[in-house]
Amino acid sequence: MADQKERKATAFNRVLKTFKIESLKESQVEALENGRSIALIISPLTSLMQDQVRYLKSVGISAEFIGDDQMSENANEVVERGECQIVYGSPEAFLSTKTWRAMISNNVYKERLRLVAVDEAHCISHW
Repeated sequence: MADQKERKATAFNRVLKTFKIESLKESQVEALENGRSIALIISPLTSLMQDQVRYLKSVGISAEFIGDDQMSENANEVVERGECQIVYGSPEAFLSTKTWRAMISNNVYKERLRLVAVDEAHCISHW
């Protein structure tokens, strides 16, 4: 357990350093540490999402990606139940599938969704 905490701390410190963030507010630290906050990352690049999920899991952060390339039915169920801190998906996955649109509207996501980020936003041709 201590090793997992150290890996999480290393990952968070790397993010802070990379983006030149001096410190987080107490509520931000609490949200990261309690594991109950959910972040949705919208990305058009499946291989990037898969790499990020592998890395996050390796440092003890619960993460999954949704989309046509997701082969694990269990992963989809875990995401639907709101058990992942970070959920990656393509714009098509979030918008064109009733399952994922409904997921974003369910009570778990209404209570715990804290961030929606668009990765590779320069690839978006129409907002």
